[in-house]
Amino acid sequence: AEQLTAGYCIAFNTHAGSEQMYVGFNNCVKVFDLSRPGREHRTVPTFKRANRETTGQRGIISCIAFNPDKSGLYACGSYSRNIGLYAAPKGNLLYNLQGQRGGITQVQWSRDGNYLFSGGRKDREILCWDVRNTGDVLLSLPRTVSTNQRLQFDLDHSGRYLITPSHGSPADSAHGAEDTAHQQVRH
Repeated sequence: AEQLTAGYCIAFNTHAGSEQMYVGFNNCVKVFDLSRPGREHRTVPTFKRANRETTGQRGIISCIAFNPDKSGLYACGSYSRNIGLYAAPKGNLLYNLQGQRGGITQVQWSRDGNYLFSGGRKDREILCWDVRNTGDVLLSLPRTVSTNQRLQFDLDHSGRYLITPSHGSPADSAHGAEDTAHQQVRH
């Protein structure tokens, strides 16, 4: 009998032919088809070891977000301080982004799907990645996170403002987050 373990995060993929739930675990994501009841799932490994070689995204998958452009592109953040960009439905790793100082606790796409924002625990910045030029940090937005707590951030409905709590102040706002990203790309 399979032993049950709790997942670390969940995200729904409503862009697939049927609604699916993606659940983050250590070195893998489990995909459940919600049109079928039960425990059946497909395991998508994020990290592989073969013949003393390792590939992929190592560690606990702590957050998942689907690109709103309905392309099937999704981002997985890891407590091992990296972000994997994957293509659904097979879960092929396209890019492994590194640069966050703390374990990733949130990934969130801009409304147009061109930018990915990421934040981590004990990390003093939210990074904005330009996924059209993958691997490039477009801008860094300061915040104060002095613990391992998961401090969320969010973009307003217009995509112009990114709001985040910080230790020491009720809320810091990074004004013009998406606008600044668009301006950076144009120059």
